Amino acid sequence: MQLERRHALLFLLCLPLTVGASGLVLTPAQKTEALDTHNRLRRSVSPSAADMNFLTWNPYLEELAQQAANRCVFEHNYNGPYQNLGENIYQGFRTNLTDILTFFFMEKLAYDYPRKACDLSNSLNLKQCGHYIQLVGAAVSEVGCAIAECATNKFLMFCEYNR
Repeated sequence: MQLERRHALLFLLCLPLTVGASGLVLTPAQKTEALDTHNRLRRSVSPSAADMNFLTWNPYLEELAQQAANRCVFEHNYNGPYQNLGENIYQGFRTNLTDILTFFFMEKLAYDYPRKACDLSNSLNLKQCGHYIQLVGAAVSEVGCAIAECATNKFLMFCEYNR
């Protein structure tokens, strides 16, 4: 009886370590969708950038994105392997990668091209344009994205960008 209680206590102590994010591994089709969407959106930038790189998928960046998403913390990573990367984060109920990336791209409406800065006084009340800047940065050459379910119907998606 005493041994059973110890095992039950040990199980309960270990339980929080095993319960957490449900990493949703992207299928090859979803990776292609994410990459194609990035490149399509980048090509549609107006005014266009003469030196805009065509993005390629980087499995290492995908791995870093999955690690970040699995932590279920909605904040940017600046240290270690992330320190020289760009990063976009989404938190919400959507899992469709094209929808999420298009949502980031819509921040272009808050970007002031002549000033090369966000115009936070825009008529659409957009409060940021950093996702857009990251997505269309001409020097970016590689991307890797991942998604995790952190609570019932609450998802985190991270995309890591390499220049």
